[in-house]
Amino acid sequence: MYKNKLKPKLVMCHSVIIATGATAKRLHMPREDEFWSRGISACAICDGASPLFKGQVLAVVGGGDTATEEALYLTKYARHVHLLVRREQLRASKAMQDRHALFQTQQIALELLILATMVAVTLLEILMENILVPFLPIYSSVSNMVDSGECFRVINNPNVTVHFNTETVDVVSNSKGQMSGILLRRLDTREESVLEVKGLFYGIGHTPNSQLLEGQIELDTSGYVLVKEGTAKTSVQGVFAAGDVQDHEWRQAITAAGSGCVAALSVERYLTSNNLLAEFHQLAYIHLLIKLIFSLVQVIDEYDQNVHFVEIDIEEDPEVAEAAGIMGTPCVQFFKNKDMIRLVILY
Repeated sequence: MYKNKLKPKLVMCHSVIIATGATAKRLHMPREDEFWSRGISACAICDGASPLFKGQVLAVVGGGDTATEEALYLTKYARHVHLLVRREQLRASKAMQDRHALFQTQQIALELLILATMVAVTLLEILMENILVPFLPIYSSVSNMVDSGECFRVINNPNVTVHFNTETVDVVSNSKGQMSGILLRRLDTREESVLEVKGLFYGIGHTPNSQLLEGQIELDTSGYVLVKEGTAKTSVQGVFAAGDVQDHEWRQAITAAGSGCVAALSVERYLTSNNLLAEFHQLAYIHLLIKLIFSLVQVIDEYDQNVHFVEIDIEEDPEVAEAAGIMGTPCVQFFKNKDMIRLVILY
């Protein structure tokens, strides 16, 4: 039996699903909150394809695998991507370093092969003028093999510029209050400059919201809930975990939803196997919810002069969406006397 101390009452239950998520780490810049979700994002996969960022120059902060992967992902949509790294080198994983070294070795070998072919062709051209033609296809095929764009390493990608020893200081805006760039500072010279970008993505990691679980459930060194591989089971019987609080790698809505389904089915199986399952039908509540929805529509229709409904299509009105702070995730904003009083995000 588990006790959840929720104000103002104590809830008793036979099983618990932990789905407290993870919070993106921030830089705590002076204008960070002002431009959060209005140019600053912590998820390139979530927001990178948004019309607000398509075809724009973007920046990514971080020097680990997460940052490099996000920078590479953004090259699919952005005109150019700047990777801002505080250190003198990238903190890539061993696998990525080996991959990078292998690519460099192959590239050097191919360049030497091309050079040798060019020398051979030149000599043959001098000795026998008519023998040049058969060698041209060989030279062409070897030349086509050298394509840095095929390398997935960020440092060799022509669409990515890496800035080492660089600190992100603050956000810069234009006269319309829109993000127009970021203020950077070189850590070696302390020189400051403005980099013109339309979006800034954080690739500096997340903090799992598991503080309340410390000492009660087994966590890894970063604070993520440890689950048995392929399941939602934690170290405590009857307690299951789902979503980003136990996922330090993918952190996507679809993967969180999938793990939530696994956790829900696991709870049902656990309760059934322990003769603790009690069916509870909520048909009456569903009918009530439907009535409330229809009532809301009727209120909008009845108070047509006092209640205004505006739908913003982010594809058709990107500037209006940006001004409203809408980046891609569906949401409903409630305004009274021109001030937003509530924001409901529809995940």
